Amino acid sequence: FPQNNFIPTAVNDGDEIVTLAVYSDRLLQFNNNVLYVHNISQADSYLEGTYKFKGVESPASVCTTDKGVAWANKLGAYFYDGNKVHDLLRKKGTSLISQRTWSNFVDTAIMTGYISSKHQLIFGSDISTGDDDSVDGEAYIYSLVTRSWVRASSGTVADAIKSNFASDYNGDLIYYDYNAGNMQVWDPLPDSSNKVNMLTKDIDFGQPSVRKKVYKVYISYKGDASAVTLNYSVDGKNDVHAGQFYRIGSTGASTGATESDTPFYGSTVGTDNWVNAEFKPTAAINNIYSFQLKFDGEATANFEINDISIVYRMKNIK
Repeated sequence: FPQNNFIPTAVNDGDEIVTLAVYSDRLLQFNNNVLYVHNISQADSYLEGTYKFKGVESPASVCTTDKGVAWANKLGAYFYDGNKVHDLLRKKGTSLISQRTWSNFVDTAIMTGYISSKHQLIFGSDISTGDDDSVDGEAYIYSLVTRSWVRASSGTVADAIKSNFASDYNGDLIYYDYNAGNMQVWDPLPDSSNKVNMLTKDIDFGQPSVRKKVYKVYISYKGDASAVTLNYSVDGKNDVHAGQFYRIGSTGASTGATESDTPFYGSTVGTDNWVNAEFKPTAAINNIYSFQLKFDGEATANFEINDISIVYRMKNIK
């Protein structure tokens, strides 16, 4: 190689290069503790950015997508879109996943992969069996479309020593399971689950110190939600969700009767069209400051939620 085929970077920084990634006209140099971004758009490249604490411990922690470069470490998950580094654990100044929760999930060599058919990133806790049995095989999935997170249960990825995530010729996400001795292919299709657990944020409607009255909740859904529980809590009491709604009928309208923890229609509403379900609380939700919904129980593979709307009124300030 010619002597001028090199890129100047930080030297004698007490760190080592773990892996490299390229997106657009930027070269990302991942060290253990720091990320260096090099601009290679011109004949003379130059160091464009230095990001401390954005390094990685393993090449398995970095993946390149058609939209940018994603990676993760003990401190967070990140995405570079060609212009800036985005912190995926935070959105508009709000933490989507707490630092403690993420640190407990992550082992040293976190795995990062890309599910191209769904435009999703997947983060596995470790390429080995891990030190913490409580998180073995668990994963976090991040949607680049909705910019939201889902935590997958244990066994989502093999609880064994495994390779990094990669994409095959079909664009499918794959990794090698050394314990089973075969290649695993990610299945993006939904499955039925008895581990549904979804909380909305504690909604204060933009006025945390003003009292409100909640009249009803509308949820557009399709499929079979007969075993899905739906409850609510108020005023930040997110450890107890005891509030109930009346059951709905097949058209989505509230029956105004039969208070239940499973207020969805008792059978499938079909999958061809969305049903706008009306949930009326069995007790008045008045003079509250915030409101939260909790979905739990079991869900079939065809159950989908499109949107949630809350009918409420601000109370006069006295």
